[in-house]
Amino acid sequence: MMRTKPRLSRCTNMAAWERSRIALVACVLCSLLGQAAPVDFPNSSRVQTWTENLGYKLRKLLDTLNGYHTPLDSSYKTASQKFDFEFKPVEPQMLVKRMAENLSTMLSEKMDSLWKLVEAAEAAALNYTYNSNLKKGEVSYCNAKDMLQANISLQDNGHFKQAVNFNFSCVHIPVEIYDGDIDILNGLQWTAALDEQFKKNFQRDPQMLWQFFGCQTGFMRTYPASKWNTHGDVDLFDVRRQSWYTQGSSSPKDMMILIDTSGSTHGQALQLMKNAVKSILDTLGENDFVNIVQFAQEAKYVSTCFNHTPFVQANYRNKKQLERDVDSLKALGQADYEKGLRFAFEKFKEFTENQTHNDLNVGANCNKVIILLTDGGTDNAEEVFKEYNWPNKSVRVFTYAVGPTATPVAAIRWMACANRGYFSQIPAMGAIRARVQDYLEVMGRPLALKSVEHTQWTSSHITPVNEENSGLGMMTTVTLPVYNKTLGSSNQTILGVMGIDVPTLELSKRTPYVQIGPAGYSFAINPNGYAVFHPNLKNTGRYMKDPPNIDLMELELQHDEGELLTLRNRMIEGGESLIELNNTLFLSPDKKYVSLQSAQYAFTNISNTTFRLGLTVPNFRQYYPHFKRVSSRPDISDQHSLGGSAFLIAPWEYLGTLLEDSKSNVKLNSKLASLVEVLSTLNSTSYEAMTEDQKQLLHHLAMDVQIGIEASKYFNVIKNTHINSSANDNSTENYTIDCDSSANANSAENHTIDCESMHGFILSNLLVHFVAMNGGLTVVYPASAESQFEKDLDITNSTYYKRSMLTDGYIITADQVGYNETHGAVTASRSVSIANASYKHPVAVTGVKLDAGAVQKYVLGILNQTIIGGKHTNTLTCDDDDLVVCYLLDDGGFIVLTNQDNQTFQPGKFLGEVDPEMWGVLVTEEVYSRAVEYDFQATCKVPKDTVSAGYRSFLVPSVDVMFEALTTSWWTSRVAWAFTSFNIYNWLFGSADMYAEGADCCPSPAYKDGLGTVDVEDDVQKEDEDCVKAVQQFYLRPGWTPPPEVMNITACVDRQTSRRMSIGAVNYTNLVLILADLPCDTRTGRVCPEPSKISEEEEQTLVCELSRHPRKRVLSYGCYDNDPNEDDSKCDAATMPLPRSLSFTAACVALITVWLLTGEHR
Repeated sequence: MMRTKPRLSRCTNMAAWERSRIALVACVLCSLLGQAAPVDFPNSSRVQTWTENLGYKLRKLLDTLNGYHTPLDSSYKTASQKFDFEFKPVEPQMLVKRMAENLSTMLSEKMDSLWKLVEAAEAAALNYTYNSNLKKGEVSYCNAKDMLQANISLQDNGHFKQAVNFNFSCVHIPVEIYDGDIDILNGLQWTAALDEQFKKNFQRDPQMLWQFFGCQTGFMRTYPASKWNTHGDVDLFDVRRQSWYTQGSSSPKDMMILIDTSGSTHGQALQLMKNAVKSILDTLGENDFVNIVQFAQEAKYVSTCFNHTPFVQANYRNKKQLERDVDSLKALGQADYEKGLRFAFEKFKEFTENQTHNDLNVGANCNKVIILLTDGGTDNAEEVFKEYNWPNKSVRVFTYAVGPTATPVAAIRWMACANRGYFSQIPAMGAIRARVQDYLEVMGRPLALKSVEHTQWTSSHITPVNEENSGLGMMTTVTLPVYNKTLGSSNQTILGVMGIDVPTLELSKRTPYVQIGPAGYSFAINPNGYAVFHPNLKNTGRYMKDPPNIDLMELELQHDEGELLTLRNRMIEGGESLIELNNTLFLSPDKKYVSLQSAQYAFTNISNTTFRLGLTVPNFRQYYPHFKRVSSRPDISDQHSLGGSAFLIAPWEYLGTLLEDSKSNVKLNSKLASLVEVLSTLNSTSYEAMTEDQKQLLHHLAMDVQIGIEASKYFNVIKNTHINSSANDNSTENYTIDCDSSANANSAENHTIDCESMHGFILSNLLVHFVAMNGGLTVVYPASAESQFEKDLDITNSTYYKRSMLTDGYIITADQVGYNETHGAVTASRSVSIANASYKHPVAVTGVKLDAGAVQKYVLGILNQTIIGGKHTNTLTCDDDDLVVCYLLDDGGFIVLTNQDNQTFQPGKFLGEVDPEMWGVLVTEEVYSRAVEYDFQATCKVPKDTVSAGYRSFLVPSVDVMFEALTTSWWTSRVAWAFTSFNIYNWLFGSADMYAEGADCCPSPAYKDGLGTVDVEDDVQKEDEDCVKAVQQFYLRPGWTPPPEVMNITACVDRQTSRRMSIGAVNYTNLVLILADLPCDTRTGRVCPEPSKISEEEEQTLVCELSRHPRKRVLSYGCYDNDPNEDDSKCDAATMPLPRSLSFTAACVALITVWLLTGEHR
């Protein structure tokens, strides 16, 4: 408990038993009056005087501990002479252009390899003779899902970050496709010839990653061979439904989906339609646009969210919203096909005529598609087609007869055949994926007939071949269609799509950090504005069936979004330019803080791709050190072993390259000693092969070692110096590290503490010294503390380093301690700059870790001394911990220290969680501003038993399904395998959540006794579910000044009066001091800084708002929507009944298949 100041007046000193009775009574009265005197609550002006003195004292102490002025300054001056470097101006436009050229060269090599694969595939297909007599056992191939049983040897590989085999490729076949199908067998035969070119590509480019071919029959061949990773309980992967495949096999489309919701569809038919629509949505990508209409007697949009526009972009979030809206459909009324189709054609007409869309390029502006799902009918709506679509037939119409009932379908089939479309039947759940696929083959006809070069680059995504969380990160894929050039072929469909993955990490590694510094970064976007790579783009490592489609506007945080939108649009439009944004919010790597800085954004196109490259350089980074003599390898001193410090190096890629070129057997690790040994065996040829930037980095590291040695010596001096101070425990006036201080040791007023006493104090409370430098070296003293910096060795991804570089003065934060722990450490760091008349260049960050309890004692002592010195003896101060609460907050709103000992107020906690009422005032009064972003890639833990475990009726094979099986074309098609292998498998053994929406089971944090969040423990097994989370950071508003008077906080529920609060900024730091009446006993409306799941209602509001304000995009693709040679007479899959003599046999075979599958999986 903190001490409480005396409240007696001065006349107490006059009291004495020897005085007269009158004098004694007068003194007692005087004392009583003094005790009853009112206690002042200080206003913000007074608190500001306290914080000004506190800031001065803190800076003086920390500067001395860090050696901020003389030691580090002199070290850099000496080093600059020895290493002969000069400062050159940073030229962002030149740098981004150079990086774009490097990326273009690298990506062009991937494209060249891709062309070689396409040529090999087309040649192999041309020379192959189709064998209609192939049997399953006659085709040898590596089954990616059955590698263990096949005893295929796999070896762990660091480049692919999983076990692979480079001798051959492997094949994935979807579960609903029969692997003995004749087309599959022939496809496996001729594509085996690709292995030779796969190997050649990898030998020519060892940095090559996955190479693959997706065949239009459904299988995917991937090199090198690796075990398939099933994502979920059932393998639902089909290469033809991947964004890179659909994007590479046809041109984009504007699609209107019509769903018949008349009363006849009630039950199984409508449920089938809902799932079919979701399957159709899966085939759409970010260049497609879509909307869904329900019709019976009238037609209307399914989604109230998207009823303001005929089409919305088929990105991840819009498709998710449409799926939710489709789930709510009900069957009622009588179907009127003319109403539904007229509504769709009118919307196409409205969309075309609306010129405002053209400015932003909303819409695919290529293929136009209507997809009609119904349970059947007799009206063909011919008059509507005559009015709107004939004779040009610019809108293709695809129709699906859905459900097991025997409703007439001839009219439905006619609609498709008369409008360049295709008719399909979906009698049961297992047929959905196979039959939905039919429309894609038709959409690809014009591209196949024209056989044009159709190179496509995808958005960033997680490839399914990767092991989850393998570390390979997100990919962009370059694709080309493979055409059928066989003589005499109708050539109406492509053979498939060839692709090569490029890790986005490989792109960002080419960032010129030597010039732009560790606080700068690069990023790239595509013509839709979606990020290809960006430091704030979340890499979940978890497979997602769709790319996340994260816009630049959702990754770059700006105090003024108008400036950012201008940048985004100009980048999308193409060309080179430079824009300065005055309010860039740099997000810290730990996502807890944002730092406001002005920055320059340079951007240009990456030639031979559709990507736009950007480079962000903070305005303080005007110059960079350029070493003049890099022709020879630098000599890195081994004196780092002296001084008791740990010398640690950043895990930068060029150091690993050095290890590969050296003859050393040492394993390169974070210790500088390992690098010294590697360099000792490095020959001149290997050094000369390094790039100019790599040589600059190595020389910078050598210079940093010399500076680090001097810093380590200084840390030793500080740690072992006896200290004089004219401060007692509560008064730290003239706090100095100077044993020769002239303070009068005999002065009772100064209460001087001798050197030996303060020496012990420093040894016990100064925990760690550290200095991190731009060359990638971190020096930690004592060496035993090196483990605390393992996550911060890469300074380009270090929170304390980046925040210190982006802020003037000290960055002071507190570690959050665990429940029942006493107190942790307070970290104080700031950047070190070399400056002269023409430049100021930050070169390092230096700092200390101090015991949090000692910091609390030191700070409160300074405040108390300041107040006593100012003679404000009747003023409430932080010493009055039973009456007021004092918070020292950092710039993100986290508690650094407080005057309360209750664990509720532990350092490191967010104020909004501890004192939400006060936090609300700080945000309302704009002391703190808020930056909010939404994570559309998030996952939430959901109990597995939250989805319905019961088998739904629509999963049970019906009599009509069996009836359809009694036809020749069905039984001999791949769809038969879909029913036996997929539908029946899922019916008997599959997870119900493939078709059911799970409940919202991402719990809000639970609170226990006001001590903060605790995990909710239970025995329920949980799994990941896609969700959207809100992520918010707070920052001190630029230019804020404390109001001079006392501020008021809303009255507590348990009190009648409002709380008082005063605030002051601590100069030279990122801290704010707040003094207020004690918090409410019952705190409501806690604000949690951790990402939190938003409700479906909130998500819908967000998605709807974004759809009403579409962002600019450019059309970067060719449009192939028709060809005069197209044969559109092939518009359905003919169904001819089996002879009666075979009907019973076919039925028996189907039933036996069910029985065999049941036994196999048990």
